[in-house]
Amino acid sequence: MGEAQAANNLADAYQRLGRTDEALDLYGRALELNRAVGYQLGEGIALGSLGWTLLDLGRAGEAIDYLRQAQDAFEEIDYADGMGYALHILGRCYLSLGRDAEALDCLQRALAATRPRATGACGQRR
Repeated sequence: MGEAQAANNLADAYQRLGRTDEALDLYGRALELNRAVGYQLGEGIALGSLGWTLLDLGRAGEAIDYLRQAQDAFEEIDYADGMGYALHILGRCYLSLGRDAEALDCLQRALAATRPRATGACGQRR
């Protein structure tokens, strides 16, 4: 897990430096490592980062599959913020492809996923 996190963090640095090919390679490595150890949160993060980077490169069509996988990974572990993140970037992909109805659906679902849940007495979720 540590190696996967280091690869992901280094990829983030490369991404910020505009070295996107190296970032993509490292995000892919982080994905492989997280899958090998069964760490779904890390897997979802790597998938989302791959999707985001591909979108930034104008490769929205390629990004969609990674983002759907990220959404699934986050959904399996019930991580609402991760689902919202993946759906948000997925919506941006659809917008860039002129698929407005799908974009709107994703963005509405992203909003719903990240809204605070209603709580009852003592802050327990209902």
